[in-house]
Amino acid sequence: GLAKEDRTILYEPKYKTISEYSGPAYSWYYDGNIIIASEEGEGENAVYREGLISPDGEVILPLDYDIIRPFSEGLMSVSKNYKFAYLNTKFKVVIPYKYDDASFFNKGLAVVAKKNKYGAINKKGKTVIPFVYKDMSYDYEHKVYSVTKDFKNYGYINSKGKVLVPLKYDYGSEEAEAKLIKKLKKTK
Repeated sequence: GLAKEDRTILYEPKYKTISEYSGPAYSWYYDGNIIIASEEGEGENAVYREGLISPDGEVILPLDYDIIRPFSEGLMSVSKNYKFAYLNTKFKVVIPYKYDDASFFNKGLAVVAKKNKYGAINKKGKTVIPFVYKDMSYDYEHKVYSVTKDFKNYGYINSKGKVLVPLKYDYGSEEAEAKLIKKLKKTK
């Protein structure tokens, strides 16, 4: 449950978690609304769900979601039945439930996965970077994507999918990062 500092009860105890973090062990405080989590059953039979309620107890999103992630650039990724979609600020589905994973939007793109391959989509759900990578993550420092096709050889691509550093380096390779920095300096 949840209570104010003066001990006024906002929600009677009935949720598995209410906290500042996300995921099955946590929930998070979010734009004035609160992510709540519930778990029914125990052990392997436990069913975990997340939902969204307002501070006055209004249900915004029912406890129907596997995962609810914060908004980024006006869209939030949510998962139902282990498929991800994106909702707009009115909590309407704008990119359908078809992804195995879905990250935050950054500069108009989000890394998503389908059939164990990663790529990137724009805010309309159009594929911008094809689904050819076994792993893909945004490098906030250099504003590019770190990618691999085999978990052995890593490289970097830009937001259009153009290879900046060939996929032939160990993960976190200083040599690959040095080549990237050199390449980025040339393009400025």
